[in-house]
Amino acid sequence: MIDSLGNGRRTARDAGVSRYDLVLAVIPAALLLSLLAGHLFSVPSRTALVAGAAVGLVAMTDGLFRNPPEGTGPA
Repeated sequence: MIDSLGNGRRTARDAGVSRYDLVLAVIPAALLLSLLAGHLFSVPSRTALVAGAAVGLVAMTDGLFRNPPEGTGPA
C-alpha cells in the first residue's frame, strides 16, 4: 500500500504493526528511558522508575480500556 502522498513509503499498517504492538513496545521503553533520564539528571532510581511505570500504566490503560481489542480473531 502506498501512503496518501503517493511517495511509495510503507506505513505502519502495511508492516503489520498494530496499535497493541506499539502499546507493548511503549511499556519497556518508558521504563528504560526513565532509568536513563534518572541517571543523566541525578534523579533517584526509584523516582525515575515510578515515573516510567506511570507512563507504562497510561499506555496499558489506553490499550485495555480506552481502545480495547475488538475480538477479530478466534476465541
